[in-house]
Amino acid sequence: MKKLLKKLIPRKISCAALDIGEREIKFVSLDPDLSMPEPVTVARYPTPPGIFGDMLNEEALSGILEEMVGQHGLAGTEIISAIGGDKVVTRHISLPQMSPRELNKAVLLEAEKVMPVPLDELVVQHIVLGEEEVEGNKQLEILFAAAPLALTYQYHALLHRFGLMLTALDLPAIALWRLYRHEISAAEDSVAAILDIGAERTNLVVTLAGKLKFTRTLPVGGNLLTRSMADMYGVDFAQAQTMKEEDALILNEDELAGADAAQMQLDLSLRDGLGELVKEIRRSLEFYTAMDNTRPVDKIILCGGTCKLRGFDVFMGDALNLPAQVIQASSINFAATGEYAFDPSLAVAYGLALREVL
Repeated sequence: MKKLLKKLIPRKISCAALDIGEREIKFVSLDPDLSMPEPVTVARYPTPPGIFGDMLNEEALSGILEEMVGQHGLAGTEIISAIGGDKVVTRHISLPQMSPRELNKAVLLEAEKVMPVPLDELVVQHIVLGEEEVEGNKQLEILFAAAPLALTYQYHALLHRFGLMLTALDLPAIALWRLYRHEISAAEDSVAAILDIGAERTNLVVTLAGKLKFTRTLPVGGNLLTRSMADMYGVDFAQAQTMKEEDALILNEDELAGADAAQMQLDLSLRDGLGELVKEIRRSLEFYTAMDNTRPVDKIILCGGTCKLRGFDVFMGDALNLPAQVIQASSINFAATGEYAFDPSLAVAYGLALREVL
């Protein structure tokens, strides 16, 4: 899999990553000159409101980028970033074996079928995930991504203005697959799912025998819980977010039996928000299982900021009837404590930075 992960983007020297999320802007750099890479810089800043639209709100982002580059001496740094969410269309397709040139043309034709804008307004990239035999004929398993050309230009120009050199734009799904490559079993019958649950969106990645088989971005995330708490307690979103981060606990059966009224109210507000999240995840897992020649998922790796809620892993495991864990990725040598310890909310940023280590 190491060779396969290199194919999506040509290799550069950079081992630094910038993940512009709905709630936080996260920067991670790794020291690659070790037997196992280690974090050397970790920075995070609240995402200003209103930065996402058809294009990035450069005015809202400028202050954060200037502060980040100045505080950490990042001028001249080469970085990997990502475009995700509804700005990128990804598809898994199968095509007959053909030359690389013919494959490029075939992928563009497939992209043209699903994109609502002309191809000359898009950047289309693909990766060959592997081969499979269908009725005696070898087929190539392809993942392609199409993003607005204007948006990719904007990323380059904006970061360049603050001294950051964008060497590549990757996919969050590929970054997660890369980060957890050791945790995804290569056993022939092992089907693992990675759930990266952010503020507004959830990235779902399904692997079979360690190979990427299915990806989907779900339009739900931890903000569902925050809004549910705001409604329950009659407070604004910011107050509810603070309550969620400081006090939230999803009770298990034993804890429910001994809970007081305040604990029960908090648990109820969280579960009300979690209902929609679980429904969307379950629907996507069922869609994957219904595909031809697939096995059901047998374990889930949780990451993203939402999974840091106390009791979240147990709740998700029970709700989906699958083993679900927050696992420290072993592809990076994390510190035991402090800013260089593993943080599941930084999973995409870690995986982006690893792009240039593998």
